[in-house]
Amino acid sequence: MSRVSMEDWRQASMVKLKPHGSAVISSGRTLEHAAFVIQGCVRIFQVSDTGREVTLYRVRDGEACSLMMASILGETEYGASAVVEEPSEFLIVPVDAFKEWSVRYPDIHHYVYRQFILRMTQMTTLLDHIAFRPIEYRIASWLLGKAAAANDPIRITHDQLAVELGTAREVVSRALKQFEKQGFVQVSRGRILIMDRHGLESIVS
Repeated sequence: MSRVSMEDWRQASMVKLKPHGSAVISSGRTLEHAAFVIQGCVRIFQVSDTGREVTLYRVRDGEACSLMMASILGETEYGASAVVEEPSEFLIVPVDAFKEWSVRYPDIHHYVYRQFILRMTQMTTLLDHIAFRPIEYRIASWLLGKAAAANDPIRITHDQLAVELGTAREVVSRALKQFEKQGFVQVSRGRILIMDRHGLESIVS
């Protein structure tokens, strides 16, 4: 966005937010501003009619929520909710200004397009996992993706993992108990330690 004129930049502002648990934007809301994450992390999620929550994706440094941009450009209500997970800094642009910028500045138009492609890929993978993959595959895949090192525990509760995968806590607990019996993981309160990475990889493969 470096080519945006100084006059247009004056319409934007910077905002800092800290994590506080509740959603900063809720589903069904008509947006008045476009928000771009300069630094930090925001989790985008949906809640079903039955109250089950599923994480769609996370928006991090230099990214934006494609559902937000679709809502603004399509003039529809926001189709998800967003919660700040880390201390974050945002560039805030009024809706009308963002619409003008996306037409006037090719770099911004390309940026929006790239964000749509990124999220479409992520959402396709999420849909594939929910619709076609067994929960054992999904949990093993998630754990392998989160484990930075063999001896580093993953700090997450069964409830939080269920939200990440869009399933029930009981389903997650049963699968983790089975993994523990097989010696793949060690489960304690609020943490999961991978004991046999090859065992989890065999489930995924």
